[in-house]
Amino acid sequence: MIQREHLENVEIIQSDGATGLPDSSVDAALLYDTFHDLTEPERILEELARILKPEGVLSVIGEYISEDAILSGIIGGQRFYLRRKGEKMLIFSKNGVGDR
Repeated sequence: MIQREHLENVEIIQSDGATGLPDSSVDAALLYDTFHDLTEPERILEELARILKPEGVLSVIGEYISEDAILSGIIGGQRFYLRRKGEKMLIFSKNGVGDR
């Protein structure tokens, strides 16, 4: 999709935690069909909370994990809150930021 749409402001980073990105520098992070495979989800969520801008969002789709497991895994660390829920997608914002 990135190439097909000629998106030049999208960078794919595959990492086990450390991204090397500056604090509060990312508008959106996508975890699509990956949360169930994370061996250290708390470490990943900590990094995502660090690099996301205050108004940034974390978008999660989990085909191989229950919605309850995603919610408890992400909200349980108290870094994010559920902002919106779609048919398959969950959108999170950093705690204390944005509308609830």
